[in-house]
Amino acid sequence: MPDFSFILIPLLLCGLLMMLTPLPAIICFCMALDQKTSPGRSTFTRLFQTVPTCIGPVCLLALYAVESEPDWRDQGTSAWPYMTRGDAAWIYFPPYVMANFLVARVVISPDFAEHTWLPRLSFITCILISLLFVAGYNAEPFTRVYPASTAIAYAVGTMVYCRGRPRPGASRWQISLLTAWLTSGVSTVYVSVLQARRMVAELPDTAPPGCFIVTAAARGHRRYVGSRIDPSTGHITNRQLIVFRAFEAWLQRNATQLHAILRRLYNRFGPVVARQIRRRWQADLVYTMLKPLEWLLRGLGFAFSLFPDRR
Repeated sequence: MPDFSFILIPLLLCGLLMMLTPLPAIICFCMALDQKTSPGRSTFTRLFQTVPTCIGPVCLLALYAVESEPDWRDQGTSAWPYMTRGDAAWIYFPPYVMANFLVARVVISPDFAEHTWLPRLSFITCILISLLFVAGYNAEPFTRVYPASTAIAYAVGTMVYCRGRPRPGASRWQISLLTAWLTSGVSTVYVSVLQARRMVAELPDTAPPGCFIVTAAARGHRRYVGSRIDPSTGHITNRQLIVFRAFEAWLQRNATQLHAILRRLYNRFGPVVARQIRRRWQADLVYTMLKPLEWLLRGLGFAFSLFPDRR
């Protein structure tokens, strides 16, 4: 079997540098956009330069949006702290992708739309969205490093691109372009506010009880684990959690001693395991691992007729 470590290791290091520092993106922007050094570079080189400058930031923004979905109203009821989290964060994904596509087009061909505001507006869009994610709240301050580094890289790229290039005039087409850009920016923020308000309205006021494995697994990505807020308790639940709770109730009624033994063991080791499930992808993994046991309980007939809600 061929050894691909000589390829994977540099790629992993490049990805780590790209997330922690803006250095790779800045170097690529300078190499691709500087009018004194960029001529003569091959198409393959220019395509490779789009990885840290455009492709990487888009992938990391998607990862940020996936991992930042709140479980409860941990920042109050105001929409602002939630505008860059969960479903509200995805609102910025289409304009961010489009702006990065245009930036990549400029990296590949620096003369693209040179006499228009389009390249400059694309850079500005990427900078503003990155800064918005820096200002947005996230439980782990480390996640702010990524948007801050990309904002710095885009700012340097903007300066390198504008150096020596004449500023476009104020023609009718240019004014229309600026108007459309401002309108789309305001509309994007407005839709994000509406989505954040809707998301906050559906969140419980307090953190769900979180000492047990199945409950921790229910905090995975909502569309995957099928979680929702139970209106009777105000806490998070899903079908898997209902099955296990119903099975425990059956066990408590029909095998009291066995239930007491299992419950003592679960109370001792369950919280230890559940505390390690800190990220949504980890909860998704545990949810998947528990699926065979859930299917077994259903197949044996434990709890299926006890479901208060089959959604």
